Amino acid sequence: MLFNRFREYLDKQFKSVPDSKEANDFREELLSNLMSRAMELKEDKSLTEDQIYQKCIDSLGDYSEALRKLSGNPIDTLRDKRLWRDVMFALTFALISVIVYIAVSFVTKKWGLTAIIVFPSMAGIMYIFFTAKILASNTALKRHALTGLILSSYAVLITLAAFFVLAFAGSVKIGPRKAWVVFTYIPFWVSAASAITFAVFRKKKVPLIIIVLGACSFFVAAFLTASVAIGRWHPTWLIVLGAPISALIAGIFAVNKRMKASGK
Repeated sequence: MLFNRFREYLDKQFKSVPDSKEANDFREELLSNLMSRAMELKEDKSLTEDQIYQKCIDSLGDYSEALRKLSGNPIDTLRDKRLWRDVMFALTFALISVIVYIAVSFVTKKWGLTAIIVFPSMAGIMYIFFTAKILASNTALKRHALTGLILSSYAVLITLAAFFVLAFAGSVKIGPRKAWVVFTYIPFWVSAASAITFAVFRKKKVPLIIIVLGACSFFVAAFLTASVAIGRWHPTWLIVLGAPISALIAGIFAVNKRMKASGK
């Protein structure tokens, strides 16, 4: 039923908007406009329900600025029950972290090592939880100034976790002297995060400079990884040649595509 589909759509759009009378009035206004438009389109018997639904959504136009204004009222934000639910969740999670730390420390008798493992891990989980909500809000409001930075920070967290696992895990005999190489992949992950922001969230073409930087940083990291792994630097320098080669190929594709477009 179209009414239920419209309600579900508006639920997603208003997910990050604090609950207030102004927001509810605007939401009901949008729902009324959608239903009115649907009644008009139903007269055209050639349209399916999916087509009517999409045409109704398109008829709303861009109302992201109105959602931004509704989201930017500090008083409404403080009154929002969802905010306080998140605060209570954070406090509960912090309490659980302390309990886990004490329990594990009593069993292992390694209070220092347990603290190094448990508290950063819990902090990372909390960070991902709250920033994921920001990403959801950015997607709903079509603003992505922080999206690339948040995705990049996820990459840094994963890199840190990989370093500690490789450097200190008992079953992995690598050690800090070799595990440091995982940090050389951070520029590549940042480039990948930027590419995802453009392609997935902004629905735009990924800039050529990001593709080139991503390819170059990957081959440099691969060179360092291979060199550290085998303990020999001279024969592995050939891997770095992949960076200019991939950049040249990407540039040729970009030029050909531009020439083809101009030729039309």
